[in-house]
Parts: sequence; C-alpha cells; structure tokens
Amino acid sequence: FLVVAAAVVGGAGERVDHVGRLDVLAKFLKHSDKDTRLSAVRNVAELARTVEVPEHLLDILAEVVQEERSGDVRAAAVSALGLAAEKRELPHVVFEPLAEAARDRDMLVRTVAAVAIGKAASKSRLPENLLSALRNAMQDLQREIRYNAVWSIGQVVMAGKNDISKATLDALCKCLKDPWEKVRINAASAVQGLANKLELPMKMVRALGEALQ
Repeated sequence: FLVVAAAVVGGAGERVDHVGRLDVLAKFLKHSDKDTRLSAVRNVAELARTVEVPEHLLDILAEVVQEERSGDVRAAAVSALGLAAEKRELPHVVFEPLAEAARDRDMLVRTVAAVAIGKAASKSRLPENLLSALRNAMQDLQREIRYNAVWSIGQVVMAGKNDISKATLDALCKCLKDPWEKVRINAASAVQGLANKLELPMKMVRALGEALQ
C-alpha cells in the first residue's frame, strides 16, 4: 500500500502543490520498506525535473546516499540529486555523499554519480573532493563510468566555475587514448572546450595528435 501511496503522491499533479508533495514524499524516504523508499526517491527525482527541491529534502537525499543499504535506492537518490542540481546550487553538505557515491562498491551507483557530478557543475562550483572523484572515475574498469566521468569533466569545463588542475589535464590525456571510442570522443570534446579558454599544454596537444592517427 505504501509503495502505491508514494507513487500516487508523486504523480498527484495539480491536485497537490509541489511543495506539499515533496514534504509528503520526504516522510517515505527513510521508511523501513525498501520498495517504499525506492518509490519515494524516484518520485522526488521526477519532481526535481520541474521544481526546485528545497534544501531540507536535499539533506535527506544525501543521508540516503550515505546510509541506504540497497544499491538501487542509493542510485536513485544520487540521480535525484543530479536532477536537483540542474535547477539550483547544491548545499555543501551534499558534496561529500556525491563523492562517496562516485567510489561506491555498486557499479550502478558509480555510473549515476559520474553523471550527477557533471550536472552539479552547471550551478555549483565543485570542491576538490568531487573533482578528485571524477578523476578516479575516469580510470574506472567499467567503460560506461569512464564515459560519464569524462562527460562530467566537459560540463565542468563548459561551466567555467572551476580552474582545471594539472591532475585533471593528465587524466584527460589518458582518456584520449581510451580503448572505447565514445570515451575518446568525450575527452576530445572536453579538450576542445579547454582550448577555447586556455593555451593547451604540449603534452595534451601531442595526445590529441596521437588520437587523430
């Protein structure tokens, strides 16, 4: 019943105002039943596409990312944070849980986190722990995670809120030689964005030249 109730509240449309729906869903986010928690988180994510999620609810989502045992629920909470980040600047309390998610033991959580961090770059200046988490993700054994992480670095470059460190430049150079073409394409796109903002180091120019051969 609670799973259905959470879904009904999430899809209540104009019958319930957005803030009211989010407040009701917040009560389900730490429910003892896993399916109820998952339904609530997914509905928060759906609402985050259209409304600005209030800070207290972002705090709860961050706690879910850190404390939840189910990988599916953690991944859904990370996705919700990423969607919320497109509408508003994230509070600093959310950054460490996102960094932890990028290193999560669950591949799905890491995959979603690698995208969510890039979405956060549009409105927020990212702290070093998130950039470090992205650099680690750019070397993940799973190619989808590398692909997402390089895309996120491209978003960081495009947003222009962060200086791009030597460590990030070195990580991009490695991705220009990635076995998977899609990763190389994302890396080249990020480098193109960098070229519009600064003079590329010779090491990166050489890596680009090698990628073209």
